[in-house]
Amino acid sequence: SMRSYKEGMMMQEQILEDELRRIYGKKWKSFVRNNNQKNKKGEPTYVLDRKALDKAKQQLDNGEISTKEYRDVLGENARYLSQNEMAYYYNLYKDPKLRESFRTTFGPEYARIMDEIQSNLDPKVKEFADWQVDVMYPALYERYNEVYRSIYRTNMPWNEFYAGMVYRDGVEVETLNVLDANSVYNTAVGAASTKARVQNDKAIKSMNNMNVMSTYLRDMEYFRAFGKTIRDIDKVFKNKQVADAITAV
Repeated sequence: SMRSYKEGMMMQEQILEDELRRIYGKKWKSFVRNNNQKNKKGEPTYVLDRKALDKAKQQLDNGEISTKEYRDVLGENARYLSQNEMAYYYNLYKDPKLRESFRTTFGPEYARIMDEIQSNLDPKVKEFADWQVDVMYPALYERYNEVYRSIYRTNMPWNEFYAGMVYRDGVEVETLNVLDANSVYNTAVGAASTKARVQNDKAIKSMNNMNVMSTYLRDMEYFRAFGKTIRDIDKVFKNKQVADAITAV
């Protein structure tokens, strides 16, 4: 299982590297690192209350308020995200089921804010994000569903807009434990990432799209490699005759 896990991770890393190299060229690592940085010197990624900021700007130009007062309004409303944080919101916004979550996250003007976020998204970052939802995650579904179906006798929950786990404010993320009856991967029909999408409207955390993807790959490759093995071992030790023999010794 460990050998299978390492082989799977190496294969996924190569697929990602090939795609990033195709988009960014030979210096793709430098671009990926830069996409983690927030640029707080330029225009904000989005503004919470655009009317309030525009009014303050006009008042500043007319000499009605000081520069400090304008900066106070700007500080209250301006938000800065890295390119990878923008990509996370961009991908999740494709799912209509998450609209109420975006309303909670950004307020009633969430559609306008998402337009601002998308307009600030680098075209190459957007291309990679689209590849994740259109190509990568669907291909991974087929890869992991084979093991999931053999263990639980049903298919993994399917979502055509899947873009990784939805991380929410105030919600603790379940960690991978294939022996835990309450684990993400021991819940046959309602996997945690699916329930998080449809059963609440809590605010969505700002997350790094690349980190979310890496966590998904690590957890699911582990599940694929170890799921059947640990299930079989678990069955052996839960067998009454085996348990009685161990107890007698």
